[in-house]
Amino acid sequence: MKVLGFGAILWDNIKEDSGTINSNSVVGEKNIGGSVFNVIVHLKKLGYGAYMLSAVGDDKLGKKTFEEIDRLGIHKDFIGTSEAPTCLVEVSFDKEGSPHYSCPDIVSWDQIKEKNKAEKINDLNFDLFVFGTLEQRNIISRNTLHNILENVHFKNVYTDLTLRGGFYDKNILGYSMRKANIVKMNDDEAFVVNKLFEFKQTDVQKLIRIIAREFNCDIVCITSGSRGAYIGDRSTTVYKPAYKITVKDTVGSGDAFSAGLLYMLDNGASIGEACNFGNKMGALISSKRSSIPDYDISEIGNIMNS
Repeated sequence: MKVLGFGAILWDNIKEDSGTINSNSVVGEKNIGGSVFNVIVHLKKLGYGAYMLSAVGDDKLGKKTFEEIDRLGIHKDFIGTSEAPTCLVEVSFDKEGSPHYSCPDIVSWDQIKEKNKAEKINDLNFDLFVFGTLEQRNIISRNTLHNILENVHFKNVYTDLTLRGGFYDKNILGYSMRKANIVKMNDDEAFVVNKLFEFKQTDVQKLIRIIAREFNCDIVCITSGSRGAYIGDRSTTVYKPAYKITVKDTVGSGDAFSAGLLYMLDNGASIGEACNFGNKMGALISSKRSSIPDYDISEIGNIMNS
């Protein structure tokens, strides 16, 4: 199986005022990440041939980024360089342990350029394409993404609605959900979708079915952090509770959930089974420090027994 991710490759810098729940995060430590990139790295651990379509700065941090990409075993055929700097995000946590991000206005992943990539990508016959919404804030990267979505065939297309800093609108969200057959969002993002598209729903399960019908999606998932996740299609929904673990760092847990969900769906699991495994992956990463820590997939068994 081969997966291609489109999105940011960045570094998280843990701020000094981080909340007590995430006290295991080392202040000032820089960890490589990015929502889509995290998903791709987890899928690599799960056995996929993993590629990224992105851009990093022609700077010291960019050089370090390429070194980490090589260490993690991610193919960099479609990763270019940019005059804009490699992205360094300031991460802080509220008292509930939820992360908050502060990102510069112009960074390397705002300038992911096309350069005839669609034809080369088509030749590789990818099974899965993963993209987010934050990377569409700049017209350069947005046009490159749209060109890929319009001209390349993938078996499955997955989008995670990463609504941060106001870098989204109704058009971006609508386009993203229509181009994906699998859509994920958290409950805060679901609230935004519900309001922007005037669905006027108070029941999360009904909202899932409406989103699936409105945007012609095969699967819609709404995660609720420590409460678990809802998943469904045009007619049915399933709820799967989260696993109780000792939380060390919540950054990237949703991306791990995405990887587990996609892995199981690709292997023929039901939506309930896939959602449950996604919860296990999210719990595993939350029990460790950093968004893509070193781990062995066999550790999932420890989560199952929790």
